[in-house]
Amino acid sequence: NVREIIAQSSCVVLPSYREGVPMSLLEAMSMGKPIITSNAPGCKEVVIQGYNGFLCDTKSAQSLYLAMRLMIALNKKERVALGANSRKLATARYNKQKIITHYKNALENTFHKIP
Repeated sequence: NVREIIAQSSCVVLPSYREGVPMSLLEAMSMGKPIITSNAPGCKEVVIQGYNGFLCDTKSAQSLYLAMRLMIALNKKERVALGANSRKLATARYNKQKIITHYKNALENTFHKIP
């Protein structure tokens, strides 16, 4: 059960070369966890540096290490604040109903333009 693992974590880390928006990060954000991920398409869209987590360079173990050190250096209150910001971003940007409505509107606009 992924929720149990995320719940026990103080942060979720996903180094990646390229993704769509990763479901694992969205799940972590929805559960109020700060995140560390790569400055790569798909991943970088879910992090505001220092607001809800940290970005690292792709294919750089050193950069990932430094981002993880930043997270470790935070006290619990600061990590909780980053997690709360993750939750805010998740509900504001990635609300399932908003996304469905956006897709429906896009499809309706597309099909109405077809002669």
